[in-house]
Amino acid sequence: MKKKVMGFLLVAAVLCAALPISASAESQTNAQTQVSYTVGSNYSINIPSTIDLNTDHTMTITANSVNISYGQRVSVMIDDDNTYENNGNFYLYKDKGTSSESKIPCNIVVNSTVVNGLHHYEVARFDPDFASSPNVYQVNFQPQESGAPGTYTGTLCFLIQLT
Repeated sequence: MKKKVMGFLLVAAVLCAALPISASAESQTNAQTQVSYTVGSNYSINIPSTIDLNTDHTMTITANSVNISYGQRVSVMIDDDNTYENNGNFYLYKDKGTSSESKIPCNIVVNSTVVNGLHHYEVARFDPDFASSPNVYQVNFQPQESGAPGTYTGTLCFLIQLT
């Protein structure tokens, strides 16, 4: 019997703790709760990690989704500080950093314009109205055919910004 009374008191205490505390009807006139939820901008941009210029001179940049506010855009730009050297030249190297290093210049072309050396040149732009705006952009490469036989590689770096 003593256990039943203790169990009843324990249940009553838990129920009282779970119930909201209310003021008397005379002192409570209204109540409100502010609810907030933040949706941040997000986007998914696809840039190939490699491209073989022997099979295709075109690199395609796409977006899977663009969830941004009107007035904003996602810009994909060439990071000229980490891509170009010698006054804006882009090179493909064979055996870079060795005594047998060889390099050939390569033009980067966007919409028929050679963009080598142009400061943070925008190669793709995705707007909030993703469904009706272009969502495929192409960057073309024109390697110069001079140089010793072998495989040449270079790295094109990008900056992606929400502005």
